[in-house]
Amino acid sequence: MNRWISLVSLFLFMASVYFAHLISEPPGHHWPWYAATAVFAIAPLICGPPKLRRAAVGCFVISAVLIVDDITTAKRIAKQHAVLNQQAQPTASHAVRPAPGPSPRAGGG
Repeated sequence: MNRWISLVSLFLFMASVYFAHLISEPPGHHWPWYAATAVFAIAPLICGPPKLRRAAVGCFVISAVLIVDDITTAKRIAKQHAVLNQQAQPTASHAVRPAPGPSPRAGGG
C-alpha cells in the first residue's frame, strides 16, 4: 500500500511540473506552482521504500532548482526592462522640439 501511494504521489508530482510549464505566466510567477508540486514528494519521502525515497529527494531538488531558476530569470528580466526604460527616456538635449513654421492646427493654408 505504501509503495502504491508513493508511486501515485510521484506521478502527481511529474504531472504537476508538466502542467506548470503550460501555464502562460511571465517568469517569476511559476515558483508558487513549483513549491506546490514539492508537496507531492512528501508521501514517498515519509512512507516509501528506499528507491522511492531517493526519487522523492530528487523531486525536492528539481523543485528547488526550478524555483531558483524562475526567480533569477524574473530578476534578470526586470533588470533588463529597467535598463531599456532608462535608455528610452529622452534627455534634455534630445528632447523633441516642434518644427518651425505655422502650426497645422492654425487652420487655413
